[in-house]
Amino acid sequence: MIWTSIATGLEPENHGVLDFMVDRPGGGQAPVGSAQRLAPALWNLFSAAGRTVAVVGWWATWPAEHVNGTIVSDALAP
Repeated sequence: MIWTSIATGLEPENHGVLDFMVDRPGGGQAPVGSAQRLAPALWNLFSAAGRTVAVVGWWATWPAEHVNGTIVSDALAP
């Protein structure tokens, strides 16, 4: 939760990431990812403003989003 709060500037109830894990539709759990985030992160905002971004190993960045720059997701080295 804290990593996404830092990245979005929002509290967990507003950015949507409430735990380290999410329930899978067929059962079991998986690490939380970028798809669970309900608000744009700093790299999304900067990218949308035409700035080049580089994010490496930030928690909950899988799958990597399309940005003006590079994202190396946290899933690279679990």
